[in-house]
Amino acid sequence: MNQIVPPSFLFHYSLGMPKEERLPGPKGAMIPAAIPPLMIPSSLNSSEQRFQLRAAWSEDGIALSVKVQGKSSEPSGTWTNLRDSDYLFVCINTRHNTNVHRVTEFCLAFQVLVRDEDNQDSPSIKFYEYAQRATKVNFDPRRCRAESKMHDKGYQLELWVPASQIPGFGDAMEIGHIGFYLIVHDADRGEFPLSVGGDFPVTHDPSTWIQLDLQS
Repeated sequence: MNQIVPPSFLFHYSLGMPKEERLPGPKGAMIPAAIPPLMIPSSLNSSEQRFQLRAAWSEDGIALSVKVQGKSSEPSGTWTNLRDSDYLFVCINTRHNTNVHRVTEFCLAFQVLVRDEDNQDSPSIKFYEYAQRATKVNFDPRRCRAESKMHDKGYQLELWVPASQIPGFGDAMEIGHIGFYLIVHDADRGEFPLSVGGDFPVTHDPSTWIQLDLQS
């Protein structure tokens, strides 16, 4: 059934992100297995949930784990051909406000290739430059960690983003929440957004991002 307004657009979402002091974990277990998956708002728009997301935070940064299922081929990609690549687009806003519709100096975005053919099939990260905002952070993907693991008809990608790469993260811990968004780009099946997608300007409008509450 075609929907003019997707059900996931009808609500503002506030999801809990637990605090975990032991971040990041060792290779292959960057985020503890006991951390439960988050609710995926876009699952309201479809009967099939295409990915699973787990997230945790500490004073040192944020850890993410994304598990994608239902692929017909192994993930691959290059930075020169993102259209035919498997990658994630991640957005973070440490001053989340649903009334602000443009990015500020407290917004961060980056892309992660699941398997970079030019990097021995290992994941690689590039920060996305927002032309309309300035920030004092010198973004350096080498300070982040990304690890991928293949499984039957899919993959699991784990990420660690240190506090030094998240503008305003220190104050966000006192505020108690951040804005967050994620798009899974699948080379075979298209884009799977965390909430709304398609015609909505989710990559450049922080008001469309969900809220993650920094739980103690």
